[in-house]
Amino acid sequence: MPTRGNEYSPKTAMVAVLVNLQKGAYIVEDVLDTVSSRARNSPLEGGKQHSASRFLYRILDTIDHPLLVLDEEAHICACNCAYSAMLGATQASILKKSIYDIHEHIWNIPRLRALLQAATKEDIPYSIAEISDQYAELGAKIFVFYARKLIRNGRLMVLLSIEDVGPREERGDVHT
Repeated sequence: MPTRGNEYSPKTAMVAVLVNLQKGAYIVEDVLDTVSSRARNSPLEGGKQHSASRFLYRILDTIDHPLLVLDEEAHICACNCAYSAMLGATQASILKKSIYDIHEHIWNIPRLRALLQAATKEDIPYSIAEISDQYAELGAKIFVFYARKLIRNGRLMVLLSIEDVGPREERGDVHT
């Protein structure tokens, strides 16, 4: 694996994100820093999104588990395709909204709030919580939430991964 400061190829960055996501996601911060510095150094082309931003979204979209990037107030900065597929949400429909207010308040759960507060306020690299609940749009589910605090350009952000750990037939990934 490359160390901080080295350039990442798209393949290396994707592997780094996938390998480290649930183990603290230390490399994610390096990828975000690399992407951020590329974005600062590349001009907008006719109103198009920076290539560095597209690069970051492509990396996020390769992750199988639903993933959200939140600011320190729990407002959504980005989501991946797995999250969109799970809840039928587009990034545009949830961007800049509080995680607790979207999808008819599906994520307004005291244990999830405590997890996110622990991830942002306490001096720990990441927090994990298993939450079993009856979700309005999804039915009865068991999710493991992984929250990882990141500091980018002096801003606190949280990388939140959601893993469905219920029985395979309930997750919809049984192949017949």
